[in-house]
Amino acid sequence: MEAALMQRMEEKCGALVKGGGTLFRWVWDERFDTFLSEVDQNGSAQALEMMEKLFDSFYNHQTLKKAPERVRRLAHLLGGLSKGQHMYVTEFDQDVLLVGLWWPWANDERGSIRIGTVTLKPDDVPQSDLDQAMTRWFNQ
Repeated sequence: MEAALMQRMEEKCGALVKGGGTLFRWVWDERFDTFLSEVDQNGSAQALEMMEKLFDSFYNHQTLKKAPERVRRLAHLLGGLSKGQHMYVTEFDQDVLLVGLWWPWANDERGSIRIGTVTLKPDDVPQSDLDQAMTRWFNQ
């Protein structure tokens, strides 16, 4: 895998891990193959601000229809976006996406952040390589 690609991804993930300080407690979420952190109402604004700064694109249930096809397909695989849910995307190239999800809970007192990578060409960039790298970056 291209070293420059991995370095750019590590920088983005590292900024999120370090910038969140004690706000985030990251755990691996096997359901979506992402890192997950729950945030209380007090941390929600800070979490969303960080996500907006770190990711290149933002989508919600209304703007998703304008997203590139690969992003719309990914959102569909994740169950779509409901009102209040956000999807953040950085496309490192045509083959690899860094994805952030904001899912507020029904009572709006807590929310979940999920961060993951997606390879669109697993023969060129194996998903297992990306998952291993994410594990290193989020468990520092």
